[in-house]
Amino acid sequence: MRRNYLLTLFLIGGTALFLQLAWLIAPVHAQSCSHVTFRVDSTASLDRTAVCEAAQPWADKDIQTFVYITDQVTDNEGDWYQLLDAIETDAGFRSGENFDPNVLAFEASSSGDPWAATLTYGSNLFDTPLDQNESSRVQIANN
Repeated sequence: MRRNYLLTLFLIGGTALFLQLAWLIAPVHAQSCSHVTFRVDSTASLDRTAVCEAAQPWADKDIQTFVYITDQVTDNEGDWYQLLDAIETDAGFRSGENFDPNVLAFEASSSGDPWAATLTYGSNLFDTPLDQNESSRVQIANN
């Protein structure tokens, strides 16, 4: 299931964690964190340490986090989702229409297009606060 958001991404876990994309564009710190898969096709740097720390509550619940940042511009929303399908497939999180049930993906482009910031999550996150908390989604959209 995909939810489109502006360039603000929101995590709901045991505690609420906010990750704004601006926090992520910082010098890279070398750190190993097997619970996050990164794909950065962008000139921006990514603070992997901050992402790893923010994703830890999900890892504690056996949820893998995928972060995809790109500078690629797509002509429309359909092209954006085609790109994401290919990227998710390449990363091993998607097979056809099936998205890995234990993955939470934050995918964004620096293009500024309204569709180019996406949250995709697997079926094990359905019927969770992430999936059902309307006020959280409204807060994300308004930031």
